[in-house]
Amino acid sequence: MKIALLSDIHSNLEAFDAVLIDISRRGVQRIGFLGDIVGYGPDPKECLSLSRIFDFMILGNHDDAILYGSTETFNTRARTAIEWTKAVLEKDRDFVEHIKKNFITHHFEEGVLFCHGSPRDYTREYVFPDIGLDRRRVRELFRVLDWICFVGHTHHPGVLLPDGEYYYPDELDYYFRVNPRHKAIINVGSVGQPRDGDPRASYVIFDGGKVEWIRVPYNFRKTQAKILATGVLDPFLAKRLALGK
Repeated sequence: MKIALLSDIHSNLEAFDAVLIDISRRGVQRIGFLGDIVGYGPDPKECLSLSRIFDFMILGNHDDAILYGSTETFNTRARTAIEWTKAVLEKDRDFVEHIKKNFITHHFEEGVLFCHGSPRDYTREYVFPDIGLDRRRVRELFRVLDWICFVGHTHHPGVLLPDGEYYYPDELDYYFRVNPRHKAIINVGSVGQPRDGDPRASYVIFDGGKVEWIRVPYNFRKTQAKILATGVLDPFLAKRLALGK
């Protein structure tokens, strides 16, 4: 299996385009998506239109709220973005209904689980880098996991091991070799709204034995201008793109 894994695009077309160009240059033919293609950003329909390239498309919590009306509690910024995105997509219901058919909650292939949140709650549970402070929760997560699991959701790339240790990609020289006898939960990071202090888009290439995190610069200033031009989306959503936070 050789596949590019993307997550958390969040309607950021510039970041999405930059990552797709990078993937094409690397000759990777398959692309899997781990959730939240919409929310926060200014180009929901454009990003959804590009989703046809995915081999599989996982449902994220923002996707669920926007496309299916989930009542999950969001903060004010996120909730405003959700309502704005709903209004934008409402103008083309046929398109939205067609896209909705492509979402799945998780994907399982060659012993590998792909989801948005966690092995026990595919859509909503967060696996943050500090999860090791809750050893019981770590044990419960790995108890339900057969081997390795790729996730997004937190916007923090890295790998969680059964002992509770979480490693950021730069601590691993951006490579992690999987062991067929050892479990791991691997976060691919965020394409459209990184929060690890690096504003570059993040994604992963997985070749069945090795995980490689890739960072891709993009024109975030263009995305910022689009966010501000809506007059509705919170300006902080534009500001944070330059900070990677």
